[in-house]
Amino acid sequence: MKNWDKILKDFSHKCKGGAPNLKNPTHLQFLRESLIKFGWKENATNEFIGNLREGGEFQALSKKGNVSTFDSAKNRDTAVAKGTHKPIDKKGEEGGEVQDEKSILDNLDKNQKSARKHIMGRLDIEQLKSDDPNLSDEEINHVEETKKLFDEFLNNDTSPKRKAEIALELKNKLGLTTNKPVEDEDGPNNVKLYIKKNHDGGKVPRTLEKLLTTKNGGGGAPQTRLVNELNKHLDEDNQIQPNTIGGQDERKVSQTFETAAKPSFVNKDGSSTGKKAKRRNPKANFRRKDRNNPGYDKDGNALYETDPVVTSIFQEGTPLGDLKESYHEIEGPSDDDGNLVSANTPEGQRTHMRFLVERNQASQRVKDECDKILNDPNVNESEKEKFRNIKSSIETYENEMQQIIEKVPSKEAAQKVEELNAKLMDDLFNSHPDIAGGMAKQMAENALVSEELAAGDEVYMPTSGVFPGGDKIHVTRKGQQVVGVAGISVKFGRASKETQIYGFPGESQSMARFAEPKRKEDESDDDYKKRKEELRTRNGGHVGQEGHSIGVRDDIITDANKQEEIIEQSGMGDAVTDKKEFHSITNDVKNEVDRFMSEQRKKVPPPSEKAIKIQLQKHLKKWMKDNKINERLDKCVDRKEFIKQLTGSEDGYYTDEDGNRRRHSNTLIAQNSNPIEMINIMSFGSTVKEGQGMPSLAWNHQSYEDGEYHTETVNPNDEDMTNLACWGFSSRMYVSSSRNGGGILSTGTCEGSSKRKPLKNS
Repeated sequence: MKNWDKILKDFSHKCKGGAPNLKNPTHLQFLRESLIKFGWKENATNEFIGNLREGGEFQALSKKGNVSTFDSAKNRDTAVAKGTHKPIDKKGEEGGEVQDEKSILDNLDKNQKSARKHIMGRLDIEQLKSDDPNLSDEEINHVEETKKLFDEFLNNDTSPKRKAEIALELKNKLGLTTNKPVEDEDGPNNVKLYIKKNHDGGKVPRTLEKLLTTKNGGGGAPQTRLVNELNKHLDEDNQIQPNTIGGQDERKVSQTFETAAKPSFVNKDGSSTGKKAKRRNPKANFRRKDRNNPGYDKDGNALYETDPVVTSIFQEGTPLGDLKESYHEIEGPSDDDGNLVSANTPEGQRTHMRFLVERNQASQRVKDECDKILNDPNVNESEKEKFRNIKSSIETYENEMQQIIEKVPSKEAAQKVEELNAKLMDDLFNSHPDIAGGMAKQMAENALVSEELAAGDEVYMPTSGVFPGGDKIHVTRKGQQVVGVAGISVKFGRASKETQIYGFPGESQSMARFAEPKRKEDESDDDYKKRKEELRTRNGGHVGQEGHSIGVRDDIITDANKQEEIIEQSGMGDAVTDKKEFHSITNDVKNEVDRFMSEQRKKVPPPSEKAIKIQLQKHLKKWMKDNKINERLDKCVDRKEFIKQLTGSEDGYYTDEDGNRRRHSNTLIAQNSNPIEMINIMSFGSTVKEGQGMPSLAWNHQSYEDGEYHTETVNPNDEDMTNLACWGFSSRMYVSSSRNGGGILSTGTCEGSSKRKPLKNS
């Protein structure tokens, strides 16, 4: 009973000199304040107050104005909620709250407060009725009871014993699950919290299922804190776990369907459909090469055949043509000679459309995965219904697409294909939104190709699943002559409604392949080729990469003159106020990366290269903190100017076309970037500006928001893509157990120049 005399004196004073009443909630609150004031720890205080409450009496006013006593706070609050009683205010009179919200929040720690604000805001009954008028009275009552339980649970006047009871009741009553573990091998995760049981234990309407998530259905720290708070009061066997489907983690099922939905094509005989620019001639005898006639065998047969269509797309001297030869391959139907059918004629477009619909194996794989779920006795009927709907949606889509093919190309066909793609996305998300997102990412590029073919465009899909920069190729001709070839990067899914970043932004080292520097006067072919290659290889994929120790090519770090040139080319000359010190900082970081990796390799036995790179992040973070690297950075960089270059304004905000103030997608990375991220952004920025904004690379953005499918393409010819505020940047500089880095990630948004709102239908 530490400081008990002082506690009692302070407590009595708070009670205005009157006799303390431990049955009075206000007096208990005063006692709690006194205990904390004189050194009691919060957990011990909460338990002590809780025990007093559990053993005490709980009062409310009857309709006649008489004081009624209840055996628990729960029963008292239930009577108040039913309207048979009214709460007693601080003076013991009618009309007050049992405890006001501010007092409750004041007694919670940061995590508890965050969880309470989130959950009490989401459980807004009137808003819920407005969002979904179809909810029954029973379902509304179910939510009201849920809110009361959370109200009691997230209150430090509630005893630990009672919290444990409530946590178990909530978990079982609502069937609470998450979308993934709150912590896995990669560290803590922010999760989504779902309701999987209705008031009668049956299927939950989607409105209620996502009621505990964020307003837009996403995850976040407040939900995660709520889950952690609930799990703290649940025993090991009753912890809130990720949702399962037939005993399988829902996330793993989602990944299975995402993999199944990845486009892949075969010919009728099951053979590969990819058409190479150059392929082995089946008539040639490679064992009898003619040394006197290179490229031919001794019978005069050419060793390789050239595909005229593929070759015309990968023209030498163009960004696509400059890619390594293994990328010179297009997915599509063959003519009688085995060459790619050109999509520059109406008949060719119909042939390609038929190929997309009939030869894509993804549809059948998804239906097969649905059948596995439907035949699994461990999956409940409610879940089976979702997958039954997914299968039906795909079958309907295939049948209706077949009926359109003969109308391609036409305005009517293009409109119908857009409608069918939108309907498929809508059906998938309505069937099983947690599974649909992964499938939609894979289907996005196929959807765009089909829409553009139907409109009469010449478009192709690269065979390579890691094709640099683009997921689709668009060809323009003048007559039969190819006059333009553009890559289209297709991204599905937005990080949030308030950002212009879609899907998983591309690696800058891939985007850089589309840089097209202006040719200098009297520059030789060899010199121009070397300069293009130098420009396109400035960025690497991760810290610790050979030749790119801190993510950019090593000579950009070691050569002070080269680094200054890069900084000036990126437009950041005014942002780096002390270029000598900045050069010193980046060198110090590089040297530490090299030293650490060398040290690790000398161990006996040495760790694997991947293990070293995984450890590198933790080591480097601590090393930079210990050596005050960021403090040094702040002294040689004008952060406001850096932010301005990436966002268009010094504070990172802009006013959109509707007059709303919005934070630019780049604001946070601009404000918080460390030396590694900063030099990587500058390096790619120099490539963007010197490469004329990647004029042959466009970006298609797709999303499913508010029950609607959205698609829009950003054309580099319509915007100034040398403006870095028109690019969205994010950082994935390090190798982890599940990812091989990525470096600085980027995507075209046009956010900086257009000041646009989040993208809408186009």
